[in-house]
Amino acid sequence: MYDLELKNVNVYYDKVCALKNINLQVKKSEFLGIIGPNGGGKTTLLKLILGMIKPSSGIVNINENITIGYVPQTSNFNKHFPIKVLDVILMGRLDKSLKLFHKYTKEDVEKVGKIMERLGILELRDRQVGELSGGQLQKVLIARALAVEPKMLLLDEPTANIDVQSKTEIFEILKKLNEQVTIILVTHDIGIMSSYVDTIAFLNQKLYYHGAAKTDGVVNLD
Repeated sequence: MYDLELKNVNVYYDKVCALKNINLQVKKSEFLGIIGPNGGGKTTLLKLILGMIKPSSGIVNINENITIGYVPQTSNFNKHFPIKVLDVILMGRLDKSLKLFHKYTKEDVEKVGKIMERLGILELRDRQVGELSGGQLQKVLIARALAVEPKMLLLDEPTANIDVQSKTEIFEILKKLNEQVTIILVTHDIGIMSSYVDTIAFLNQKLYYHGAAKTDGVVNLD
């Protein structure tokens, strides 16, 4: 049984085709890397899986037992908002029944503390997010997604605009998480990514390739 299955999926924005005839199957505990040009539909695919948009046609099947955590691009996160790291991560514990002046439980704080410790960012808990480096902020956003206790983790360009050492640290973290969580990652860093993922998909409206990662970073589109 697959954690995710897309069958003949098409997505249109008005008359503009974003995704065309997508067929994709993702197994439990798979680490899938998605590459492709800007405007090729990668972020649209993630939004489709998250349920933020509906397919124009086709079928999207997600295992009913799957909870999804989402890590957006850091460029979509307001770094200047006056909020502490701990409070950002605790947001992952909020549910749809959120009420005004919500108070987190002791269990919420303890679970988030363990996640921060696991990612090596516990010492940042009282820092303002605006003071963080790019790599630190990315770890905080991953921690927030993990606070949902997901079975599947979606990441949109998690290593964009950070240094090489931080990129390696992020991929090492993700590879360890992959022991328990299915991961779908959108990235342009094909060189470093290919050393960590199980499979690669090349997406440019159509899905041209979906198969085993190449250790040399080369994708065969035949």
